[in-house]
Amino acid sequence: MENLKFKVDLRGIIDLLSEHIYTTPNVFLRELLQNSVDAIEAKKVYDAKAEGKITVRLLNQNPAKLIVEDNGIGLTEDEIHNFLAIIGESSKRHSHVKENFIGKFGVGLLSAFVVSNEVIVQTKSEADENAYQWTAKADGTYKINILSESRPTGTAVILEAKPEMRYYFLKNTLLELLKHYGEALPYPIHFYTTNEKNGEQQHTIVNPQTPIWLQEGATQEQLLEYGKTEFNQDFLTAFPIKIDELGLQGSAFISSQKLHLNSKTESKVFVKRMLLSEKIEDLLPKWGFFIKVIVNINELTPTASREDFVHDTTFKICKDLLNDSLKNYFKELSQNNPNEFVKILEPHYQSIKMLANEDETLLDLFINYLIFETNKGRKNFEWIKKNIKAITYTTSLEDFKQIRRLANSKDIFVINAAYSFEENLMKSIIKKYPKLDIKTISPSDVLNDFEELSEEEITEHQVFLNKATEIMQPYFCEVALKKFFPADLPVLFVSDEESMANYQTQKLAKDSKNPFASILDMSEKKAKPTLCLNLNNTMVATLLQAHDKELFAPLLKTLYIQSLFLGQFPINKHEMEVLNLSLLTITKNTLK
Repeated sequence: MENLKFKVDLRGIIDLLSEHIYTTPNVFLRELLQNSVDAIEAKKVYDAKAEGKITVRLLNQNPAKLIVEDNGIGLTEDEIHNFLAIIGESSKRHSHVKENFIGKFGVGLLSAFVVSNEVIVQTKSEADENAYQWTAKADGTYKINILSESRPTGTAVILEAKPEMRYYFLKNTLLELLKHYGEALPYPIHFYTTNEKNGEQQHTIVNPQTPIWLQEGATQEQLLEYGKTEFNQDFLTAFPIKIDELGLQGSAFISSQKLHLNSKTESKVFVKRMLLSEKIEDLLPKWGFFIKVIVNINELTPTASREDFVHDTTFKICKDLLNDSLKNYFKELSQNNPNEFVKILEPHYQSIKMLANEDETLLDLFINYLIFETNKGRKNFEWIKKNIKAITYTTSLEDFKQIRRLANSKDIFVINAAYSFEENLMKSIIKKYPKLDIKTISPSDVLNDFEELSEEEITEHQVFLNKATEIMQPYFCEVALKKFFPADLPVLFVSDEESMANYQTQKLAKDSKNPFASILDMSEKKAKPTLCLNLNNTMVATLLQAHDKELFAPLLKTLYIQSLFLGQFPINKHEMEVLNLSLLTITKNTLK
């Protein structure tokens, strides 16, 4: 049986391009510019002195017509059949200089069908005495004619707007897209339109010079001005990036805004000076979320849609080299311009700590500058070393919130090391400075350090404790009576990681809307948080004498909810109902 060939439904391919591969119809213009650049590059192989030029003309007719023309190598008749009429075939694959080309998939020209029902290509190659016109329709048919009139070497693509795609054939839209995709192209793009009022031809050079972010001698002031215009924000500083191994060159901008550690790193990336995407993720290291980069890269492989990179070995190498390049910048800055480094550190100290944590050399350089959140405000490590004898740190934000207020009254210095990298950083600092007194602290440590009651006081208040324990039993917490400062703090909800996990489990188990409530462990033997009442507080001292009163239970429950507020624990609907009912009971009894 003879071998049969697949049949391709061109309309289906066009739908695939527009709905699944390309994220927006405007990429048709990028593909046409790309083909023009590649044609010029091919010509320069045979004529190194050739000066490339791309011309874009918008004809104001109904429907609007667009012509994108280059003075590149052009196509012979055989090449038209081989490269324009075979989907997936690309002339770049057969060139010994294919590494200089941007596109290599052979589907770029098909994107023109997304905005036009017909694609006309007029071309002249120096290797062929004739000029040709290739006319293709969206139904999959095409024809080739020899042009009667002469034309210069090169190629012109002619498109007529679909009714629903007229927006992409408007003057302002086209000019914006040409600047968007072509600002860094090495060949001038000439844009011609006709003034609708007086009929005069208007001419704009879209990319009159190499953009400042790609220039070797760009000053910091020039880069900052460009960054403000491009990204619509102010930056603390800007600096050039260059990695010769990847053909990578561009600029980085340090944000002046304090950003969250989970913020995405997004980079504006060009490939061989054609815009690939403004939102390439994962190119920068995680710690670099406060850095924006705009770079041109020659050695990475774009995906078929040319809107991202193939995440291959070269991409990983690029990430590592870029990481090293940014690290080296901060390393040199901390050594040569510490004032500038401190200016950057102020809004981004968490990220700089993350960076120091992963590199011992940088930790040595940055250690004195590193800023920590403490119960005495934000302090750098140099200040901490000079002023604090005993340093403690918490490994969870909840613990820090519980300890912070008490620490001031007990002269305890506490660092909030809630992020995992901060805990590792503290361990590295302990190794680096073995003579410093640094250790972890938890709320239970503080609770154990509170002044205990005397045996007489325990006996005196045992009935109170028994009654309070009974009332709080449904809320899964122990009740303790201790003396601590500040005296104006009546109650403290103290928990460690285990008791808090158990506490949250009990809350979920009592939620009737939780489908897993019936299988959650509600064992009373599990470790519980402690509701610690302060005997030094006037309100608590008064409450001690009222354990046999009707208002005792609602007052105690109110103090319980207050302790959750003071500790900044999450309050659910049920707890708000407890507070409201308690206050209502107190109010009714007060107004009797």
